[in-house]
Amino acid sequence: MATARATDAAIGAQDRFELAFVDDAAHFITDDAPDEVIRLALEWFESEGRAA
Repeated sequence: MATARATDAAIGAQDRFELAFVDDAAHFITDDAPDEVIRLALEWFESEGRAA
């Protein structure tokens, strides 16, 4: 069943996120601090690549 597979994948991936706070950025973080968002995203993708 597709729903069960999607749920299993979501449960298995729950530790694959990171919470970051960016100073002086509000609701539209990509507008307020685009360089920091890019830096954090690239850093996260790099760490996920090593974990795979």
